Amino acid sequence: MQITAPSLFASLRIFTLSAVWGLALLEGAPSLAGETVPPLTDRLPERPAWESVLTPGLERLAEAPASPDAALNAKGVTYGSAMSRKARLKRLGSAGKPVWWRLNVQWPDGAAEQEPWPLALDVDEVRVIQKTWCNGSPLPEWNMRDMGDLWSSGEGAMVLPLAPQQSGTVIIQALEMPHLYENGFGGVRLRPARLNELLNLERINGSQRVKITNRGPLPISFELHLRYEDYFGAPLCAKDQPMTLEPGTSAEVDASPGAEIAAEALYKTRLWATVGQRATFDHWIVQDGQRTIRNRPHVQRLAKGWEFVAIPEPHEKCPPPASGWKQTELPHLPSDAEYTSHWFWYRTRLNIPKDWKEDRFEIMLPGVIGYEAKIFIDGKFLKTLAGWEVPGRVMLPDSV
Repeated sequence: MQITAPSLFASLRIFTLSAVWGLALLEGAPSLAGETVPPLTDRLPERPAWESVLTPGLERLAEAPASPDAALNAKGVTYGSAMSRKARLKRLGSAGKPVWWRLNVQWPDGAAEQEPWPLALDVDEVRVIQKTWCNGSPLPEWNMRDMGDLWSSGEGAMVLPLAPQQSGTVIIQALEMPHLYENGFGGVRLRPARLNELLNLERINGSQRVKITNRGPLPISFELHLRYEDYFGAPLCAKDQPMTLEPGTSAEVDASPGAEIAAEALYKTRLWATVGQRATFDHWIVQDGQRTIRNRPHVQRLAKGWEFVAIPEPHEKCPPPASGWKQTELPHLPSDAEYTSHWFWYRTRLNIPKDWKEDRFEIMLPGVIGYEAKIFIDGKFLKTLAGWEVPGRVMLPDSV
C-alpha cells in the first residue's frame, strides 16, 4: 500500500471458481442504531423446541373405509404387525395401490401449558400421500416449500387444526410404495409449527402492498418488520408494526416507506414477522432488478481496470502468478476458450479519493459470484463469500 495525493491505493485480489458480476467501493458503513436483522441467506427451518416420533403409533386399516368418518372406527392393524415380514410378503404385487393409515395425535405432556402454540406433522415423503383428514375434516395439501429449497426432497409438513389440549385422529390415504419406505411415506413426527408455516406474506399485484394471512388454528400476535435499503444493501430506514390475526383471517399492509425516503434511493424492501425468537423467512420487494442505483455519495463502481488469470488448482496451491494475466471488465464470465480451469484469480488496485472523510471503507458485491470467492487486500485474506450471499459486503481493514 502506498499514499499518493490525491488518492490512497490498495491492491485487491479475488480468487473465484468461475465469474464475478460486479463490485463497488463505499465510504463508511451506514447502519441503523441497534439494528439486528436475520441473515439474508438463511432459508432453512429453525430447529423445533421439541419433537415426538409418532411412526410406531400408526395403524394400517384392513380395508378401504366408506368415508373419512368411517375410518375413525374402522378395524386397523398395529404398525409392528403391518410391517412384519409375513404381512409384507402377502402384499407383494400391491405397489402403487392406495392404502389407508390412522394416527391418534395427543399433545405431549406439559406442551400446551408451556406454550399454546399450533402443532405440525412432518413426514419423510409426502409425494405418495393422496389425501389427509383430521377428525373427519379434509386437510390441505402437505407443504413442501417451507422445508427449504436447497435440496430435492419429498419431506413435507402439515399444520394440524387442533386447539391446546385437543386430541385428533389423522387419516392418511397414501400409495403403497415399499421401495421408498416400508410404509411408503416414512417417519411421522409431531412438533411445534414454524411461524413460516402459520403466517403467509404475499405481495399484491406487484405493488408495495402485502397480504398477510394466518393459516393456523390459533390467533397470532406478531411484529411485522420492514427494512428499506439502497442498491448496496445499506439501510435507509426501518419500521416495526405490531399485528394480531385471528385464525383464517388476512390483513393488508402498505409496505411503502412514504415520504421518508426519496423514490430514486429505494432499491429493496425487506419484510419478515417475528413472535419472540420465532421468525418467518425474509421476503424482498425489489423496485427494479435491472436498475443500478448510484445516487449515494462517495461510491466507486469497480468495473474497469481488472486483470484475471486461470490457475490449475485452488489458490492454496497456486498463488497469483507473475505472468499470464489478461485485462477485463466486470461483470466478467470467462469464455469457452478461457475456461481452461475451474479456478481464477482477479486483481485490481483500489483508488480511494482524498476527499472521503470517513475512516471506514467497504467493498460491496451486489451481483452474483460463481460460485465462491476469497477476498484479499494487499495480500491479506479478508473474507470468503458464497455465490448466494447477495449482496456481499466486506469491510476493509484499518490499515487501508
